Amino acid sequence: MPTAKAYASTILAKFEQAQTDLVGKAVILTDGKAGTVENVWLDEFHGLRISIKGHEGKWPVSTIKLAQSQPVANAVDREKLVTAAIIVVGMIPVILLVLMLFVK
Repeated sequence: MPTAKAYASTILAKFEQAQTDLVGKAVILTDGKAGTVENVWLDEFHGLRISIKGHEGKWPVSTIKLAQSQPVANAVDREKLVTAAIIVVGMIPVILLVLMLFVK
């Protein structure tokens, strides 16, 4: 199971990085909604989703059209977030299995 544990650790690290990159940043979504990212969620069916202050609901990170400007080194890279979301969705069963096996 070391490989499964490594995958789970990688996924959780990417999720934490997405939280760090997005929470508190101003965004505009493809449907025109705009605001500050309040939280990042891991949805087993849709991948990474965000909630925006002042708006009810959660949206996939893939709907971010524009994000608050950052220095180039810290810019939100939409393609990387979408890729991470796809990886996370595919690995949720592995995470759950690892948690069931190692958390007692």
